Order: sequence, then structure tokens, then C-alpha cells
Amino acid sequence: MAALAVRGVELDWSESGEGASALLVHETAVDRSVWAPVTEALHGGVRAIAYDRRGWGASTAPDGYLRTTIEEQSEDAAVLVESLDAGPAVLCGAGTGAFDVWSQQARGRGCGQKIHGADVGYHPAPPCRLRPR
Repeated sequence: MAALAVRGVELDWSESGEGASALLVHETAVDRSVWAPVTEALHGGVRAIAYDRRGWGASTAPDGYLRTTIEEQSEDAAVLVESLDAGPAVLCGAGTGAFDVWSQQARGRGCGQKIHGADVGYHPAPPCRLRPR
């Protein structure tokens, strides 16, 4: 595990494997550990990068942090990919994490070569309210 200072917070992240990069973005109310079965299934053939989103898991949040936007979350992910020299990466998001990776592409961040989203249901327009931990 490692931490990277990104836009006023510390994002905790880990990686395994070598080769083309895949950024794994978790759903709200969980942490990057939900991606463990995926990284194990890849058998080290991909540079799998999983991180705890702002305010979740071991990543920090600013004092008084109560809400976020998809743009804020996707910018954190883009800066992480750029800082790790991991682009272009396959961007994999689950739930609200999928909105984060789609937002990166829609805003022209260009750090992803492919996008995969899973379990993407209805999502209210940002900013969406998060419960502080």
C-alpha cells in the first residue's frame, strides 16, 4: 500500500502485476478490497491499480467533508493515473465508480483507452451527498 497526495487529500492505493495498466475504481461505501478477486484472476498479467476513493477506506478527506461530485472523483483518478505514469489505462468502475471513469473520458482527460462499468443503476445528478465516516 502507498499513499499519494492528490488535490488536498491522500489517496491510498496498491498495485500488482505488470504490463498494460488497469485502474480499478470502487463503488461508494466500500474500499478497494472489493477488487481483490479481480486482481487475483488477472494472475499478474496486467498492472492492476486499485485505490480508495476520496473519503473511503484508508484515503483521507478534507475537514468537514460531506459531499463530492463525479467530476471531483474522476479528477482524483486521472491525477493518480498520471502520477503513476500508468496511462493510458483500461478504466474499470463499479457502481458510482463507473460514473467516475466515464466522466474522465467525457471531460477529455484522456488517461483511459477503454472503459468498463458494472452495476450502473440510476444515479442522481451531482453533487451527490455522502455520509462522512
